[in-house]
Amino acid sequence: MIALGIDLSLTGTGLVVLDEDKLIYSECFKPKNKSGSRRLVEIRCKISKTLKEYAPALVCLEGYSFRSRGRAVFQIGELGGIVRVLLYESDLHGSDLYESGIKWLEIAPSQVKKFATGKGNSGKDLILQQVYKRWGQEFETSDEADAFVLAKIGTILLGHKEKLTVQQGEVIKAIKY
Repeated sequence: MIALGIDLSLTGTGLVVLDEDKLIYSECFKPKNKSGSRRLVEIRCKISKTLKEYAPALVCLEGYSFRSRGRAVFQIGELGGIVRVLLYESDLHGSDLYESGIKWLEIAPSQVKKFATGKGNSGKDLILQQVYKRWGQEFETSDEADAFVLAKIGTILLGHKEKLTVQQGEVIKAIKY
């Protein structure tokens, strides 16, 4: 069962596709346009192409960080809205466009961190380290590492069996799927 993890960012969106334990695709997508609506459209197009190419059974999208401040908060909110509409409207599985799009879940940033490290307030460097130590996957960016953790959560929710830590089990149990 294929899962796609998406860590949205205006400067480097992490995308990871897993088929159970197998890493199929990984990228930190950096848009050419550095500001404005064109950047948002560019990120949307990249995600749309990834959805069409890999047809995931489940997409796990990192939720909003409510501690963020400044102008970027509005822009990331716009991007988040665009991607959520894309996921809703996508019709990869032959379903009616307005009744059922791609199955997707929003995972809180604290749950992503807890699943990766055992603590819900871990820093980016610790997540990169733990992804390497626990799953043997090395990424250059924290965006890809976060997307990997999201995809890993997705594969487990889809039924992939894996030995989980107590904290990972708590995260899976807390997610409504």
